[in-house]
Amino acid sequence: MGYSPTVIDAKELIRLNSHAYDSGAPVPAGWVVIASTFDLESGLKVVAYQNNLDPTRIAVAIAGTQFNGAGTLDTDGAVLGNTFPQRYNDQLRGFLDAVTRDQSRDVQIAITGHSLGGFGVQLSIPYLIDQGFSNAYGVAFGALGAANVAGEAGFRLPLSSYSPYILNIVNAGDPVGTLKTQIGQVVQIGEQGPIWRLLDVVTSILFPTRPLYLAGAIAAFHSLDEYQAKLDTIPWTATLPPLQIDPTRDTGDNASALSGLRVAWWRPRDLSLPPDRPGRGWDGGDARRTQSRRRT
Repeated sequence: MGYSPTVIDAKELIRLNSHAYDSGAPVPAGWVVIASTFDLESGLKVVAYQNNLDPTRIAVAIAGTQFNGAGTLDTDGAVLGNTFPQRYNDQLRGFLDAVTRDQSRDVQIAITGHSLGGFGVQLSIPYLIDQGFSNAYGVAFGALGAANVAGEAGFRLPLSSYSPYILNIVNAGDPVGTLKTQIGQVVQIGEQGPIWRLLDVVTSILFPTRPLYLAGAIAAFHSLDEYQAKLDTIPWTATLPPLQIDPTRDTGDNASALSGLRVAWWRPRDLSLPPDRPGRGWDGGDARRTQSRRRT
């Protein structure tokens, strides 16, 4: 029997999510970085940690979309078009293999990610469980769901078999977390509010205005900081309710609108994070370099 993640796990892992975006920031207390990589072509940016007090606890945090010329925008576009991002998956599995190579099968491995990183979580947990790591579990925040393309991942079991071990937390109103079908449990934090609910309905009918709604909703509900703020208000022992918004709104219109918005984002944000100005989503180093530091 594996491990089902809780709010306690989410509160701990979201700190690692934040560090994965800005790996130049201090490492969260209680953890040490043991490996990291940034693949420019696929945009995969991932960091592995080991717990200081319990070396049998490993955590892996996967950053979301990078607006610095990295390939995450292409990976986003592939997933939105229901195309399996093969290089992203290959790079992710290669990293997981390297991190777990010397670990026993009963080690506890937590995988966490935000946005496209949440998509990575949903690819990672089934893969690790299939490899015999029965204590692997995942917590995703605002994930771009992986179920639509997971048929090409070669998992050994039905997707529902992995659901107890993946907790997908979606901020009500976040269009990214509700666009694609998720692998795992889907729970809700926050409230969409009556104005945003009305705009959601109206722009679904008046489709030319849909990209404007999506841009506003993403700004209001999707950032990791917004998830952190919402999660901070929730008691450690709380049980989060199932998502009240249909998490399978995978329509051609929605995917097209979000894909168009993705292209619009590229131009201004690609220029806002040049290599000499590190920030969230930029590690300031060689994008293809893999670093590994193991404790002695």
